[in-house]
Amino acid sequence: MRLINCSTLQMKEFFEDELPRYAILSHTWGEEEVSYLDFRNESLREGKRGFKKIKEFCARAAESQYEWAWIDTCCIDKTSSSDLSEAINSMFRWYHMSDSCFAYLSDVDGPSVVEDESSDFRTSRWFRRGWTLQELLAPRRVLFYNKSWSRVGSRGSLCQIICEITNIPVEILEESFSEDVQYTLRRVPFAQRISWASNRQTSRKEDGAYCLLGLLNINMPLLYGEGDRAFVRLQEEFIRSTYDHTVLAWGFGIPYSHLPEVRVLSGSLRLPPVSLSCLTHSPLAFAEWNEDISTITRGNHYLQTNLGIYIELPIISLTENGRNYGLALLDCGVMDKESPEIMALPLELARREGSTILAYRAQGIVPFLTPTQNNWSVYKLPVYLSSTRSYVRNFDSEFSAKIYLGHLLKIGYYIADFFPPCIAFLHSDTLAILDEVNCRRLFRFCHPNCKTILLIIEPISPDSPDQSFEVAEMKIAITTSNFSSWQHILQPRFEKIDFDQLHKSLAWVPKGYLKRNKRRSRPPGPVFTSIRGWQYCGWQGSIKFNDLEIEDLRR
Repeated sequence: MRLINCSTLQMKEFFEDELPRYAILSHTWGEEEVSYLDFRNESLREGKRGFKKIKEFCARAAESQYEWAWIDTCCIDKTSSSDLSEAINSMFRWYHMSDSCFAYLSDVDGPSVVEDESSDFRTSRWFRRGWTLQELLAPRRVLFYNKSWSRVGSRGSLCQIICEITNIPVEILEESFSEDVQYTLRRVPFAQRISWASNRQTSRKEDGAYCLLGLLNINMPLLYGEGDRAFVRLQEEFIRSTYDHTVLAWGFGIPYSHLPEVRVLSGSLRLPPVSLSCLTHSPLAFAEWNEDISTITRGNHYLQTNLGIYIELPIISLTENGRNYGLALLDCGVMDKESPEIMALPLELARREGSTILAYRAQGIVPFLTPTQNNWSVYKLPVYLSSTRSYVRNFDSEFSAKIYLGHLLKIGYYIADFFPPCIAFLHSDTLAILDEVNCRRLFRFCHPNCKTILLIIEPISPDSPDQSFEVAEMKIAITTSNFSSWQHILQPRFEKIDFDQLHKSLAWVPKGYLKRNKRRSRPPGPVFTSIRGWQYCGWQGSIKFNDLEIEDLRR
């Protein structure tokens, strides 16, 4: 580990067992930072803007009686892959071993009343960068300085405000003063730790995973160029050593149409994946995690295999339209309450040769909390949770529909979830659906401030057996329930999928029809023809929402 002498600005290398007392800098990178090679050239480093920051930091450290200091910009030789890999895998530990961490907030001006909601301290870029998360939690002491190097406060004195900015609980910020910060973090579920990083940015996509190594107390090789795969490897490495089912519950609390995994993006249009991985590709999938959810360490081990994650789970088995589904009950939930709730993970099940069951994350739904029920008949099944996601180039489906929802989307509604699993997404003002079967469907539309709208699409039986389904009726119901689509059709005992019970429990209003095109045609308009994989539009219709007044829908 290289350290800088605060008085002479000379660099010296130390082994960890002989490290002197040192201060460490946390900051966000700016223009003309001084690299390791720059620092060794005294005439070159003097001409760079970043050298002023180095001198100011060393001066403040010296005033605080520190002889040595560490700065990431110039103490790591980034031209050496081995040096960079060692530093990134060791950085959490280096910050923890420091005597004090000086957090320099270059965008915080002069004296700032940090309690004010609009203060520049609260909006500082330092709280939005990926690497600074571990720099906030790992050190024993963190001291904050503004752009003129005036002291703003410490992590201890500002912990309530930092909690409000970062969503990190106050007790975590306080307990991280302890000697064993990893002991403190181990008590926090994986998903909650990742949620703290979900809205932070890094310059390189891979660094979004690498900056979390210390937070999870794991090590792994760095492979710049692997993109999203870095975050998947991070999760794989985590489950090798830790029993924590929250890693499988990504997406909890996030509307399905808002998941980064399934968005159809303009400019580079592609259908959402046909199958989802049990591991997510982005920390954003944990952004809405509930900090009341805890892990239950009572289950069996799981293994990473070529088919996916091999694991035994209690699974409620379900069948509909010749397809097999499952509701896996994970070892996590909200247990510290009168009516405990457990995390349910919806799955699509496919039996391979012999007794092997391959399970995929179900399309159209995210994990949800459900009250535990004593009368459940749930058996543990060994399954392989697929850890790959797949796309198709062309999806020539039995059921391809385009439903105009203009008014509903204009007033702020979005797809929360749906059943059965299929490819479905909102694009422009239209709901698009692709599936291999034509069957009853339930969509749940939500709004931040309004009641939930349920949409059922139900094929109308033909007059004679030799005729095919040509029309599907669309009905809506308005509800204040927060149940997911799966919960609506599984109530009350989760024994079977029951659309009839749902019909009886709510008041349904007919809102239009889907009609089958007699000739298969490309979906009209440039919006849909530009989506790779969209071949034909077999059904079309629109739902009349103009009679729904926003005031009538408010909760």
